[in-house]
Parts: sequence; C-alpha cells; structure tokens
Amino acid sequence: METKLSWHLATLKNGKPTLVDFSKVMYICDASKGGTAIHFQMAVENSTGKQATKTLTVREPVAAFLKVLKGRAFL
Repeated sequence: METKLSWHLATLKNGKPTLVDFSKVMYICDASKGGTAIHFQMAVENSTGKQATKTLTVREPVAAFLKVLKGRAFL
C-alpha cells in the first residue's frame, strides 16, 4: 500500500513556519503582494484546536508548490 504525504512546510509572510495540508487545498494562486495565496476547501482547525482562516498567504512562489505537487503525483 502506497502512502502519499500531503503535508508541506511553508513560510508565512511574518517569517513563521507553517505546515500546509495539500489534501485540504482547493486552489493556489499568486498573492497580490508576492508569494502564494492558498485557499482551503473548508474551515480548518490549527494545531491548538482554534478555527483557522480559509486563506493562507505564504512567501514561497506558486512554482515551488507546483513542483511539490507534481513530484508527489497530486497533479
């Protein structure tokens, strides 16, 4: 049985690291001020159990995420 990893380490605009669960991502696009805007399918909880936003803006460019998704056979 093959296991596909759906988590990826990214950097928030404020410089803090975050994990992105690609299995819950609806789409990604360029952010208006650089980086990438990640839009999730539904409301999610963060690691402390609090409601998290449905959109996350990170420093990495879209091309970096496309490379990861293709490498993990998500695309």
